[in-house]
Amino acid sequence: MVTAMRKMLTLILSSLVIAVSSASSAVEVTISVDKNPVTIGSRFTLSVIADDHLSRTAWQAEQQLAQFSVLSTAVNSSTQITNGGTLRSTEFRTQLQAPTAPGSYRIGPLQVAGATTNAIELTVLPLSAAEQAEQAPAAFMEVNLDRQQLYVQQQLQLTATLYLSANLLSGNIAPPQLQHAEISQLGKDQESYEMRNGKRYQVFKRVYLITPQRSGELIINAPVFSGQINSGRSLSLFTTANSTDTVTTAAQQLPITVLPVPAEWPATASWLPAELATISVAADNSNNAGKVGEPLTLTYRITAIGVQSDLLPVLQLPTIATADTYPEPSQRQTSERNGKLIAQQITQVAIIPRQSGTLVIPPQPLVWFNTLTGQVERSLSAALEIDIAAAPALQPQPAITPAAADAVPAVGNPAMPLAAPQSNWWPYLLLLVVVLWLSSSAWLLLQLRQLRQARQTATEPMPRFDLKQLRQACHNNAAEQAELALKQWASQQLGLQAPLLSALAAYFNNAPLTAQLEHLNHCRYAAQSPPWQEGKALWRAVQAVQRQQPPQGAETAQLPALYPPP
Repeated sequence: MVTAMRKMLTLILSSLVIAVSSASSAVEVTISVDKNPVTIGSRFTLSVIADDHLSRTAWQAEQQLAQFSVLSTAVNSSTQITNGGTLRSTEFRTQLQAPTAPGSYRIGPLQVAGATTNAIELTVLPLSAAEQAEQAPAAFMEVNLDRQQLYVQQQLQLTATLYLSANLLSGNIAPPQLQHAEISQLGKDQESYEMRNGKRYQVFKRVYLITPQRSGELIINAPVFSGQINSGRSLSLFTTANSTDTVTTAAQQLPITVLPVPAEWPATASWLPAELATISVAADNSNNAGKVGEPLTLTYRITAIGVQSDLLPVLQLPTIATADTYPEPSQRQTSERNGKLIAQQITQVAIIPRQSGTLVIPPQPLVWFNTLTGQVERSLSAALEIDIAAAPALQPQPAITPAAADAVPAVGNPAMPLAAPQSNWWPYLLLLVVVLWLSSSAWLLLQLRQLRQARQTATEPMPRFDLKQLRQACHNNAAEQAELALKQWASQQLGLQAPLLSALAAYFNNAPLTAQLEHLNHCRYAAQSPPWQEGKALWRAVQAVQRQQPPQGAETAQLPALYPPP
């Protein structure tokens, strides 16, 4: 009985001790700010102090301070022993940014570790002009586009302007990003100075050219600057060196609308979007005269504004009945003038007249799309008339008239008849025989080479046709790979027989494709083979014939659209 009572008493005393201990261990939390009032957008510190050790997760600032921007939080715990007693504390120091609108804002009461804190009325004041200049950012970037809507392969200018109010120690501007587009910098960076909100900034301006290769609703990621600037704050009292700040501008998203090739654009023409395009021609002689068999040089010049030179079409010369034409590979270049791209293509054509008379060079057309008016336009070169004279060696000898014969004095016996004048035509006959022999030999060698190629094509197994190989070969200007891919297409997809390139040209009967195939064949097998630089033009010609209605009864391999609709 006594033992039971002792156990009961011990249990009651233990309960009382636990209750007293729990009451004495309740956490008390208070809050305070380092300054009040504050200005809009300024930073201040909120201190949350508890009289016991708390975990780092006991204070969640983002959940209870939604009206402020929470920048960072630091935690400090301490323990002090005084007169045999132990004092514990935990302090949370939270960096906050004041709202951007002036007024009165209430902080608290807050809930921390089951305890309720006091409340603070924070006053937010507007900025004065001096304070606005002081709180202006040390670095920021502005980005703008010269147009929001454009056509596929039309050029777009993006201007990025960087403002720096501090000394730049190091930095880099990442270029804009856009899928299925060609991006390049236009010209050099421009530097200047400008005043913003009472603060002097050093300004760097950079212009990018963006050429979308696909239509649709697209998003451009704007350029991003990241670098180190001098903060102006001294590292310590014993040195004059200043600390550095890392600054980064936020990337912007710029939406654009890219329109496809208009339906009214001719299917046989190469797509050329430009603000202005012209074509001109000039002869190498100023008097517009020539002779049979002597070559004349014509220089065609295509100029376009607002486009890269690789989009300029290949010159397609018409057939001249009384002369032979031999175009040379075109020379292209792109330059900058007054913030615009100027593309030029120069093509020299050797013309050898075959008969005398007036040689008429017809005007050469150029089809282009006016991006300013949204209309299909055509430019023409001037028509030339050149007087062609007969070759001196082929001019007839003047006939001897009776009067002239009587004027010849007699030599020797008057009764002896005069000897017939010796004819001088045999050197020309010999020259004609040599020319015919050389021509027949060259023709025979050409026939033997074509026969050897046809036999090799018929006997050797040809790899399977792959569209990617043709496109890659055209983009790399790889003549041999492009020829092989075209022959695979003609043989495996269209069922044509050797010679495959000629059969492919006859199959589609398309002037641009035929010209490109002939140029490729000339670059591959001519005696003096020029470098092949027309890969992109050949690819556009292949795409153009695919957009046409296929020939009757033919089953062609459909290539994917180069510019699919949005």
